[in-house]
Amino acid sequence: MRKAPPKPGEFDRAWYRVINEDTNQTIDYKNIKQIEKPEGFDEDAPVTVEEGEPIPPRVELTYVAGRIFLDETTGRWIYEQLNHTFTSDKYPGIIEKLAEIYRTGEADLQNQKDELERIKHRILEVHEDRRQAAIAAAAKKKAGKKGAKKDDHKEDEEPPREEL
Repeated sequence: MRKAPPKPGEFDRAWYRVINEDTNQTIDYKNIKQIEKPEGFDEDAPVTVEEGEPIPPRVELTYVAGRIFLDETTGRWIYEQLNHTFTSDKYPGIIEKLAEIYRTGEADLQNQKDELERIKHRILEVHEDRRQAAIAAAAKKKAGKKGAKKDDHKEDEEPPREEL
């Protein structure tokens, strides 16, 4: 952000820390100097530009500490430590791509949650419809049996006799 280049050795003690925000427990930390740079990368290499040529864009490093994911079999969160670097010349736009993956992943997760909620409500509706149909069928069957019993009693009764 600042215009002056960093002084030599300014970031020798720079490090990152991955923490659990709920418990404030440190999951991982690493001194940035200890992470290996990509093969052939030299941050101090001089930039040579001939007259009339545009200045090439600065090669930037992107550090990827790791990833956190939910293990479906155990239901536990797993931190996979990567500690890897990527250069902008070999992987242009990697930050934007990672951000896009995260954004679409969040959107997909929300869509899945919404879909599961819709399915849950539909299952409850179907279950309630079946329950109501079973109650109506039982009531109809019960009413049918009562009507049949009344008819049976009429048949059991002897018809009145006529005297001659």
